[in-house]
Amino acid sequence: MPRGVLPRGALRKRGALVRDVIADALCGPNGYFATRLPVLASHTAFAFREMKGRADYERALHERYTARAGFLTPAEIFAPWYSYAAARWALAWHRVDAVKAARSGGRPPPLRVAEFGVGSGSHAVHFLDYVRTNAPDVFVNCRYAGVDASQDACANFERRVHDAHPGVASAVVADARSEWTLPANFQDESCPTVVFALELLDNLPHDKVRDGFEGWVVDGREDFRPAADAWVRRALALDDPVAGDAFVPTGCLQFLYRVFEGAPRPRLFLADFSELPRPTGRDATAANAPLVAAADRDLDSYLDAQGNADVFFATDFDWLAKAYAAAGGVGTVATVPPAEFFARSPDLAAETATRSGFNPMLEDFWNTRIFLASGRGVG
Repeated sequence: MPRGVLPRGALRKRGALVRDVIADALCGPNGYFATRLPVLASHTAFAFREMKGRADYERALHERYTARAGFLTPAEIFAPWYSYAAARWALAWHRVDAVKAARSGGRPPPLRVAEFGVGSGSHAVHFLDYVRTNAPDVFVNCRYAGVDASQDACANFERRVHDAHPGVASAVVADARSEWTLPANFQDESCPTVVFALELLDNLPHDKVRDGFEGWVVDGREDFRPAADAWVRRALALDDPVAGDAFVPTGCLQFLYRVFEGAPRPRLFLADFSELPRPTGRDATAANAPLVAAADRDLDSYLDAQGNADVFFATDFDWLAKAYAAAGGVGTVATVPPAEFFARSPDLAAETATRSGFNPMLEDFWNTRIFLASGRGVG
């Protein structure tokens, strides 16, 4: 998540764009993600095959949540099978690269992976486990970079991955607000980079617009001005004119541009919510309004988030495809439900089936999608 650097006095003196206010509430020095590690790690895998069905699955989830504050991502709940399937997808593309290199008399490129929003580090560990076991020749030259706005998350990521796979991974603390940075060797245009962002897009800051005007916050109140910010204007240009109030995903657009700058040939695996419950607070009438959730209650507006609440948005995957193209992406693009993606690996999907036949990796999280893109000049 992007780390805010918004001076506290800025809101009072001259105001700030809505996305900067949201970024500060989430990732500023006292922000929600700066003061906690909300993603729980599943150090013990769920015993899906011992569960009778949906009720046992939901009971097991409830027990994990009540044991410790935080949330579990699908990659954590379905560990290691989720990450194994993602690794299989990445290796299939890598084999394509190796064949192309061999035909031209070259050597196969190394497998490079970048994960934005590192969570607990579990996905990286399980991904690398799969590569080491199933493609040891590829693993030898594999490099994995984790990028996150939280110093604590990066430190935890490096520690966990180093313990399992010494010398393979490194972590980078993200600069202020979507200035996502990758190691210099990821900028080699001759080598693709697999890019993971799992449940990251929902927390990227949005701007609020009203009939084409951009929203600012001054003294805790909204003020709308003619759209002058370059990112707001770019985001608005990707879709039909917005009538009334709407939140536009400028943070997502920034993220995609930064990815292409840091890894010119990215292969994207972006998983997130396509639908969320409709908020009921002050922003309820705005298109794509966020949910604002504190530990014990929902808040009325993003303006009420003071580092004590998560602010998260649904992702419009049709818009995401347009933003991907605007950032420089070409090649194969697909938005698929999780069931469709994981059904491609029936042996792995079978590991999350309960005795009744209910399979939460295929049937739960119906309101999420996976965006797969092969990258600029690739595929």
